[in-house]
Amino acid sequence: MTTGYVYFIECRDRDKKPVAIKIGYSENPARRLTKISSDSLYDCELLGVIAGSRKEEKQIQSIFQNDVIRREWFQVSDRLHQYISDKTFLPEPVKRRIARMNPENPTEDFRSLIWSWPTLADFADCIGVSVATAAQMRSRNLVSARYFQKIVVGAKQQNIPGVDLSVLVQMRNSTVSNTLLRTLRSKASQTAGQ
Repeated sequence: MTTGYVYFIECRDRDKKPVAIKIGYSENPARRLTKISSDSLYDCELLGVIAGSRKEEKQIQSIFQNDVIRREWFQVSDRLHQYISDKTFLPEPVKRRIARMNPENPTEDFRSLIWSWPTLADFADCIGVSVATAAQMRSRNLVSARYFQKIVVGAKQQNIPGVDLSVLVQMRNSTVSNTLLRTLRSKASQTAGQ
């Protein structure tokens, strides 16, 4: 029984040039992308997956054995891109994340807003931070108000509708309120348990 996916994650440098493609196995490719992105110097994108097991992962890696850079990392090539284009699909969690970024509500929260940019590197460039810092913002669902003006300008350039200072302030207040509420509830339950 197949319970996981062989995934293809491409990393790109700051000039958006593909650097390498990782062929790996995971039961949750979206989570794996998040982990690889947060650990990488480069912006990474899930190109697609194939339902399969570690056995299929090894078989696919053997097809591209002459292109190995290191372990599960492979040189970017037309042949590998063609294989990905012909054989893969995007898993439902990724489709749901993309669907969240619909024109009706691309600014549900900071995480959704950051996902609205073509790549994490594009968002990082827009506000003048490193990709690692942008990844932290996305994972924490929190962006400092000092970047709001740059986000508004960048959203207009990227044709992301509904992004203005009032929306960003509202998102920030909502995020901070929710964090504060969780903290107060946690402290209250600890106090009640004593």
